[in-house]
Amino acid sequence: MLEHYLIGTYTHHTSQGIYSVTLDTSAGRLSPTRLEIPIQKPIFMTFANNGILYTIEKLDQDHAAITSFKEEGGHFTRLSSVSAPGTTTAYLAIDEERQLLFSANYHMSTVTTYRLDGQGGMQKADQVLKVGATGPRPQQELPHVHFANLTPDRRLVICDLGMDQVNIYNLTDQGQLKLVTTHQDQPGFGDRHLTFGRDGRFMYLVGELSSKLEVLAYDQENGELSSIQTVSTIPADWTAHNGAAAIHVCHSGRFVYVSNRGENTIAVFEVQPDGRVKHIQSVATAGDFSLSHDQKFMIVANQNTNDLTLMRRDPATGHLATIQTGVPCPEPVQVLYWK
Repeated sequence: MLEHYLIGTYTHHTSQGIYSVTLDTSAGRLSPTRLEIPIQKPIFMTFANNGILYTIEKLDQDHAAITSFKEEGGHFTRLSSVSAPGTTTAYLAIDEERQLLFSANYHMSTVTTYRLDGQGGMQKADQVLKVGATGPRPQQELPHVHFANLTPDRRLVICDLGMDQVNIYNLTDQGQLKLVTTHQDQPGFGDRHLTFGRDGRFMYLVGELSSKLEVLAYDQENGELSSIQTVSTIPADWTAHNGAAAIHVCHSGRFVYVSNRGENTIAVFEVQPDGRVKHIQSVATAGDFSLSHDQKFMIVANQNTNDLTLMRRDPATGHLATIQTGVPCPEPVQVLYWK
């Protein structure tokens, strides 16, 4: 069976935009990549259920955009774009039921909501500018919103790396935001990305600057978060630089995966009955990653080595094994399931 993916990239050097790659799940092999959409700095993308692709785009030194595309006749056609002063955003997510798009802008310290018209068009609905005290590390000179997506009960949750915070907002059908709760992490934690377990009771939060994984209980009644465990994503004797990055939970909810940039590993954690996690494996590789649609593989985007790595995943044990390396792809940073 064939699964197709899009690869988001930086375009500092040789990359020309968004690439595609095909996974043959029977053979356990990735195809050569090919350019699908020439575009500048598409470092994050998301698909709507109607097949419209929304991607980040750099316009010039002072302006960026969110741009939509639709595949037609084997080619992606540009539909619409909404631009704003400042640098490119860091994260995009969609609320299908309310037809909203969320944008987290790391450098501008903002989270923005847009109303979608179903045809690729976007209209700004609301925006929150983060201000306040930040953490002690050099990367925390300002608030830095790094993530924005839905909670299981359809609130909006964001990670602020600069302020060491997770903020949860109520969200109207029109995209208006109202702050409900704030979870304050330890100074220097560097909240980057998060995901929820299968039943929505537990949140798994990765701290980029601390290289830690935090498990939090989520109370859907009032939006409160309670920390129940914090573990390292790297060995205790690791002293060189490391930044924890991507985090994903498999569909069964039994295993959590975290990437480390520096140690260059994927750390594998097994979820215990009480929601806590136990480290069971670390596999050498470097970059962002995505689990395959059938959950039997992992595709890793290695930005610094300009290639992709394919790992086989055992759904029963959660363990990973590298089966293909060195698939050329320029400056890859995101792997997104396409079809």
